[in-house]
Amino acid sequence: MERFKKYALLVLVVVGLMMPMVAEARGYRVDEIANVQVADRMHFVSNPDGILSRDAVATLDSICYSLKERGLAEVAIVVVSSIDPDDPFTFAVDLFEKWGVGNEKADNGLGILLVDDVHEIRFVTGYGLEGVLPDARCVQLQHEYMLPHFRDGDYDRGMVEGLRAIDTLLSSGELEGVTNSEEE
Repeated sequence: MERFKKYALLVLVVVGLMMPMVAEARGYRVDEIANVQVADRMHFVSNPDGILSRDAVATLDSICYSLKERGLAEVAIVVVSSIDPDDPFTFAVDLFEKWGVGNEKADNGLGILLVDDVHEIRFVTGYGLEGVLPDARCVQLQHEYMLPHFRDGDYDRGMVEGLRAIDTLLSSGELEGVTNSEEE
């Protein structure tokens, strides 16, 4: 019986170690991405495939923490190689709704999903942020601050500069070089 327990434990460990490889091979499902906030309220970036460097994750976590502490936004960032199903918009909405990103009363959540294999980034905003971050502004921020670096393969710089621009915009309501599309 003792031998069976050891064998069963070994099988569980091997299967547990293989799960991330299986998820990566077919793409993550919503329920397979860990909400890092559950384990540590100082962390906001889920980076299971290591696409971002530790330094970039630390910088992003710091900016996200600052936004939350100032009551401007509650941000969750997910960076993965692949998702299943492969519709980033629906995946992002489902994931960030499941996690409950944002203050329930202020509805100030911002979810950012980067999916490497389809070269796509999606922002999901709560209604409380839509005045400052409407869809057109989010796309504009992506094009101006993030995508140029992503095209060069520098996900770290693109994510950090994009989130810094969002921080500036949420802090002041303005961002040099980016005009409010509703004012045009």
